[in-house]
Amino acid sequence: IFQQVRNATSIITFAGKKFLLDPFLADRGALPPVPSPTNPLVPLPLPIEAIVAVDAVVVTHIHHFDHFDEAARKAVARDIPVFVQSEKEASDMRALGFTAVAALTETGVGFGEITLYRTDA
Repeated sequence: IFQQVRNATSIITFAGKKFLLDPFLADRGALPPVPSPTNPLVPLPLPIEAIVAVDAVVVTHIHHFDHFDEAARKAVARDIPVFVQSEKEASDMRALGFTAVAALTETGVGFGEITLYRTDA
């Protein structure tokens, strides 16, 4: 099941696990424009608590605020599994206090009975 929340933020349910993809959780208009008048353009359609009630988080790139923002940093539990694109981003995520961080690889990273892969864009 795929549920788009806002922008790149989505919840994917697969094989009995819920994944939060690219959490961008700031209040509407809280961040600078890119290039719209305010960012984000729309409010979250669900309470943040419902959005972060997942089994794992996947962040495609942590250095773009619209894929992992300050609100997400505060809302996501520090011990939830977080999957990122590289060892550099894994190190950066650990520096933010997240403890269960793994970098995706082309050969796959296991998460229960699911294998997650990094692919070239």
